[in-house]
Amino acid sequence: MIGKARRGSGFGGLYSYLHRDQRAEWTSTRNLFFGEPEQIPPIMRATASLNDRVERPVYHLVISLADGESLSRETWEHVADRVLTRLGLENHQAMMVLHKDTGHEHIHVMVNRVDLDGRVWKGYRDWIAREDELRKLEKELGLTPVRGPGFLLEKGAPLDRTRNFTPGEVQEASRTGEAAFVEKIRREAGHHFREASSWADLSARLHPHGLKLEARGRGLVVTDGDRMVKASRIDRDSSRAALERRFGDFREWSRDVGQIREIFDREDQRADLAERWQKTVRLAGRLDDKVSHFRSLLDRAAVSEYKLNALLTKVYRGDDARAASERLQSAAWTKPEDLARQLEREPERFGRVRGQGLGPFQTPARSEAREAAAEAGRELVRLHELRREIRSLAPRVPSAERKVAQLRDHAVKLSEARSALPLTDEAVRQLGHLVERHGEKQIREMLAPVMTTLRFARAWHQGTLGRTVADYAVGKLLGPAAGPIFLIERAVGMVRAAARDRERGMER
Repeated sequence: MIGKARRGSGFGGLYSYLHRDQRAEWTSTRNLFFGEPEQIPPIMRATASLNDRVERPVYHLVISLADGESLSRETWEHVADRVLTRLGLENHQAMMVLHKDTGHEHIHVMVNRVDLDGRVWKGYRDWIAREDELRKLEKELGLTPVRGPGFLLEKGAPLDRTRNFTPGEVQEASRTGEAAFVEKIRREAGHHFREASSWADLSARLHPHGLKLEARGRGLVVTDGDRMVKASRIDRDSSRAALERRFGDFREWSRDVGQIREIFDREDQRADLAERWQKTVRLAGRLDDKVSHFRSLLDRAAVSEYKLNALLTKVYRGDDARAASERLQSAAWTKPEDLARQLEREPERFGRVRGQGLGPFQTPARSEAREAAAEAGRELVRLHELRREIRSLAPRVPSAERKVAQLRDHAVKLSEARSALPLTDEAVRQLGHLVERHGEKQIREMLAPVMTTLRFARAWHQGTLGRTVADYAVGKLLGPAAGPIFLIERAVGMVRAAARDRERGMER
């Protein structure tokens, strides 16, 4: 058995790759609760969003057998579960897919590095635990050992020792069965160093591979965040000196990117604070409406009780009206509709009705008392419904009142935090000069490595540069990308207006 692993940022792209051309023999999941397989990537993305500091939440594990060997589905799942448990990933979301489309049967395991509680799996030196567990499984299952420098999982090619590998890289390839990091860059991204037209273009080309450029001393390195290699080792024309002859000073370009990132990140913080403020105020408003509704119920119940007592005073003589009110309100918690019918048909059951002592004759006093009794029955039902709703809401009102006060305090703090991040005219002018210096074509490439979902969403609703950046991001498969275009347009407008003012002054 041979295993390899890498980290990535996109669940959707890996899912599509694993199921492309119907090559998946079967699919199995762990810690996922869904209806359709297509829901796996969005569910994993939603879980990964619980920790927004993780840039590469995907852990892609591949385990392969020697040529001609095969395992049942049950055994394959046992192997994958054993390795996940050894790595400490047994409680993370995972999807297993078996492939037989190459010379060796192998299983892919897509794992979410963020668990359901938002904790991140670090996986420091994970290859040690992985390789140790695979060696044990080989013995238990009687499989042919497959590892070492003579076999590489990627493309099945032997390690080329003539390509300027260090002893450490040869040792790593021998231990893991993977090509050395520098060789992978040469094979997957080496042509970009020859074809790029600028630092921005080269950075945008490396971004989909999870790579970026960094200055180290007087040289230049390519890194994926964990590993790095000198740019000069990728190709004879990829050294810093050679690239600077073509593209200009790297530190100047890096400084421009840093300035753009700082301005955009600051604006994103302002937008995020504003959005959180709006959500907080809306939630406080909804809770306050519930508290206000409860208070209105209390007022309506008080009015209803007053009307009921007034009507009963028209029905009964003397103290009988007060006694009837107490009796009816006490009994109304059981069957208020029955009491209302009794009050309408037989009001004398609850006390001495006005006009009742005048014999069987229908007098005006008796008629008025019966009409008032019917209305009192209807009012009794209304009062009971109000009190029943009050009783159901009363336990939640104190906590809602406290929550409203807390949310309003939090909204004030968010507003103060946003006020502490002013977007100064100087920052906007600085951005405008950068855009003017690099041009829209270059700025869209420069923006690619520093995009966010929020910026991408905004770009669709902005001007020409917004559409350009959005289309570029989609075309390059960079995922969510686009800058706060309204800010760029404002910046360019300020710079160009200042230039026009200077020209008019010179003409005078």
